[in-house]
Amino acid sequence: MILLHDYLTHWQINYPDASVPNDELTDDMRKDAQVTVDLANELLERFGHERGLASGWRPLDVNRRVPGASAHSNHCLCRAVDIADPGNALDGWLSANPEILDELGLWRESPSKSPNWCHLQIVPNASWQPGKSRTYNP
Repeated sequence: MILLHDYLTHWQINYPDASVPNDELTDDMRKDAQVTVDLANELLERFGHERGLASGWRPLDVNRRVPGASAHSNHCLCRAVDIADPGNALDGWLSANPEILDELGLWRESPSKSPNWCHLQIVPNASWQPGKSRTYNP
C-alpha cells in the first residue's frame, strides 16, 4: 500500500538538498495526490501483489534533476505516480487487462519507456481521445 505521506515526501530520499518553497504544494495538489494514491492502491489491490513507490510528487527543483523527466511532468502536480515493477509483472498484467485502466480512470506510460517501474497518471496525455488506448508513448 502506498501512503499519502510517502507519496508527498519520497523525493527526499534522493534529493534531500532540494529547494522547495513552502507554498509549492497547494491544497488542490494535495487533493489530487490523495486521488492518485487511492487509485494506485486500488490498482495494486486488483493486481494482488505488493509493489513499492518509485516516485511520487516531485517539487519543481527535484523534477529538473530527474534524468529524462518532462519539464511539465504530472508528478509536479500530484497527478502521477511511478510504482516499482521489477520484472515488469504489473505492466504485463495491465497489458493483458487494459480495461482496468479505463475502469479506474488511469493512463499509463508505455512499458517500453518505463522499465522496472509503471508510470500511471490520473489525467490523460495531451494526444489522448476517448475510445483510444490509455497506454501512451510520451
